[in-house]
Amino acid sequence: MNKENAQLEVMPTKRGEMFNISPFNIFVEDDFNVRKDMGDLEGLMNSILANGQLEPIMVHKVAGEEKYVLTDGHRRFAAIKLAIDKGHNVPYVKAIKVSGNAEDRLFAMVITGTDKKPLTVLEEAEAYKRLVTLGYEVKDIAARTAKSLPHIYNALKLADAPKKLKNAIESGAISATTVSQLIREVGETEDVVTIVETAIASATVQPDGKVKKVTKKEVVTVAKKEGKLKAPKNAPAQTPIEKLFAAYDALKDKEATNFILLEDLVALMADDNSTVNEFVTLFE
Repeated sequence: MNKENAQLEVMPTKRGEMFNISPFNIFVEDDFNVRKDMGDLEGLMNSILANGQLEPIMVHKVAGEEKYVLTDGHRRFAAIKLAIDKGHNVPYVKAIKVSGNAEDRLFAMVITGTDKKPLTVLEEAEAYKRLVTLGYEVKDIAARTAKSLPHIYNALKLADAPKKLKNAIESGAISATTVSQLIREVGETEDVVTIVETAIASATVQPDGKVKKVTKKEVVTVAKKEGKLKAPKNAPAQTPIEKLFAAYDALKDKEATNFILLEDLVALMADDNSTVNEFVTLFE
């Protein structure tokens, strides 16, 4: 840190439509950010230095102190800190003050804004899981994030997946969609781990040393050999629940008759803890 930047620690925040905050008055809360993949920070740093900070970060103020806790914009702030560490003068960070409420902060991370790197599938899944832990229902999360119910339910299953499956997704050896489908079709996650590991072990190694991404067809072949997927040879491409989810996605933006019934049915079918009585009540 150079002397020019060190002097910024005592500078007050300038108020306006958008706050200008000293970067030294902004703090990152340990383990709150669901983002793990920061991407190309060097490239983002160079862009900010050349073009300015195009989108503000979001912060909430600590009562009685000239201190702000970062809510959203961890990647942008990390790039700004990198610039400062390299000796560049970044006197202020553009920011918007938002609620310090944990739920609001999580929603801010999930919703993608302009010039914002989207969360990975697993990062998004972790945010949804935390919201459920805080008491949010899946339908409320779907409404606030403009995502479908099946999307949220599939993400929650990934959030609870074993670490080995998450590592396989993060490495690029298999897609999150394929893993999600396997979890639905096979059931036991430990069986899914075995299937995925077997498929990856037999996958082609590319010239760069990376394993070629395993396809749905390849894992289904392994699952059948392991006796974990007992589907007939001429089985349809989609399972019944997948067809229901697809119908939901097709109708959710239309004024379809009985759509609320379909929405509730999708929610019950996707919820492993739903009961027969809940289905009976739905159709009474």
